[in-house]
Amino acid sequence: MQHEPFDWNGDHLHTNFKQLYDYLRSHGYYIEVLGQPYTCFNASNYGTLLIVDTEDEFFPAEIEKLEQDIKAGLSVAVFADWYNVDLFAKIKFFDENTKQWWTPVTGYALLTSR
Repeated sequence: MQHEPFDWNGDHLHTNFKQLYDYLRSHGYYIEVLGQPYTCFNASNYGTLLIVDTEDEFFPAEIEKLEQDIKAGLSVAVFADWYNVDLFAKIKFFDENTKQWWTPVTGYALLTSR
């Protein structure tokens, strides 16, 4: 959805995944955000690929490249929301800000630290 008011900050490590970003940085990890398709990075320069709340499907060329990268030793960690269309219809809610009924367009994940 192009105009989803509940996704103002977008899905990014510096916004709604900031706790994850801060946790990893505080434990000595360097994080680089990939702003291009998965076919456009040299996996031999990295230890782990973090796939964080991807909302697009992977293209066949990306899948093929990632399979090769993983076989060559790249680790992958996936952080994602759940997605269930039937459940979305059941958790419709009234938003006091917009004065409208809303049906969620995506799931929800909560990152907490110990």
